[in-house]
Amino acid sequence: MATLTLIFADDAVRRIEAEPFETVHQAAQRQGIDILTDCREGACATCKARCSTGDYLPGDYSDEALPDDEAAAGGVLLCQTVMLSDGVVELPYGLEALDLPPAAPVAAEVVAVDRVAASLHRLVLRPEAPIDYLAGQYARIELADGGARAYSFASPPGGDLEFYVRHLEGGLMSEWLAGPARAGDRLRLTAPLGQFHLRAGPRPVLMVAGGTGLAPLLAMLDGRVGPATVLVGARRRDDLFGEDILARTGAEVRLALEDPPPGWRGHTGRVTDLIADALSPSGEVEAYLCGPPAMIDAARADLVARGVPEARIHAERFLPSA
Repeated sequence: MATLTLIFADDAVRRIEAEPFETVHQAAQRQGIDILTDCREGACATCKARCSTGDYLPGDYSDEALPDDEAAAGGVLLCQTVMLSDGVVELPYGLEALDLPPAAPVAAEVVAVDRVAASLHRLVLRPEAPIDYLAGQYARIELADGGARAYSFASPPGGDLEFYVRHLEGGLMSEWLAGPARAGDRLRLTAPLGQFHLRAGPRPVLMVAGGTGLAPLLAMLDGRVGPATVLVGARRRDDLFGEDILARTGAEVRLALEDPPPGWRGHTGRVTDLIADALSPSGEVEAYLCGPPAMIDAARADLVARGVPEARIHAERFLPSA
């Protein structure tokens, strides 16, 4: 039996169990998810998707429906594909295409609220029911007054849920965390959501984070086996966080500040300045970028210029959430 995570284009997530020798389409249909298909013979490409993690048998299909270059990049036809292990499949359409309802929110209790930096809050929640997510994904957190904001999981799956929230004056979540929030408060959250997740594979990992974009990378690093280099950028020293967690992961960590204090020994400038020295000459790397859009665009352009294929660059844009 293989557990398969289906990630839709609208960031919705569904999980199914696939029996041995059962195609992904058959498994999904058996569990109430009627994936878009037409011919069911591997000829029309209606059920084309991408398997980003996991081992599978691609089955028989037409080269016109799935050209060799797409297949080499993880492209699959779900009416033919049989999973050999747990995996993740990314579909090019949203839940509305299948007329499926959104996930129901889960109640959670506040375990801790901390001010971990001058402009940063840490929120720890304990959900009433387990939430099975992929490291890198996010949750939509609802306050008692009905307002909601989205934040990435900073902790690995299993146990309490940890989030980091940048403080914005007048921001809905910021003002609640800085004011009335207390341990024991009740919230609701919808999760898992998002297409940003850690891929399994043999390549070294390069992570580039700006500001609170470090949060999902912390979840990815926890328990990861294999070499990883993490480049972390912030404007000021007080904006950095998670250094103790990074130290425990064993990853190689390099810091950059745009406005450093006197005596700063790290890099002065943008975090993207560090990419050149972090890459191996071969460019064999799986890259994860998370932070402001300008940082993402600059890092992606630099990596591509240095020979890293687009398919090995995974990004999540972080925007201030008031």
